[in-house]
Amino acid sequence: MSFTNLAAGLRPLIAVTASIAVVALGFLPIDGSAAQELAGRRVVASAVRVSVFTPTQMDIPKIGLRAPIVPVGTEADGKMAAPTTAVDVGWWLGRRPGEGNALFDAHRDYSGRLGSFYRLKELEPGDEVIVRGENESLTYRVIWLKTYERAVDATDLLGNGDGKQMATLITCEGVFDRRAGTSRERLVARAELVSA
Repeated sequence: MSFTNLAAGLRPLIAVTASIAVVALGFLPIDGSAAQELAGRRVVASAVRVSVFTPTQMDIPKIGLRAPIVPVGTEADGKMAAPTTAVDVGWWLGRRPGEGNALFDAHRDYSGRLGSFYRLKELEPGDEVIVRGENESLTYRVIWLKTYERAVDATDLLGNGDGKQMATLITCEGVFDRRAGTSRERLVARAELVSA
């Protein structure tokens, strides 16, 4: 799994995947009780500054994930590095949680083992993503999942989000391309901060 040109300029670029199978939400009339339930789950993105910290663990209750976070940098060709185990979640050193859009990647599968993000595609809007540090934690809620071709330039997708605190989670998706040594697509989940 690799992502392109994260080192280029101030706006990180990432090669993710765009057979743009965008997850769409339907809008239907709802009664009062359903409206109250939805209001309780509403995502409220934070545009205020929060503590900046080094992440050490990610929890995603919906898919039973509790995984260590390891820092990853940028490879010589400008691609975001991936973790070297099936268990670890990689965090791109270019932006820490609390600095806007924090980038995380993990494997769907790796060396015959299921990876930490194997079940990422099961997430739905409203599901929690918790990023923990030594004495801090940020709780995000998923707002969308999308699939992209691996070579798509997703600079705008992964921009700083107008000051909103976000987490973007990325993994492989689709058919494995033996010649390229990676899957043909990328699954991207975007989550926005709801509590610190």
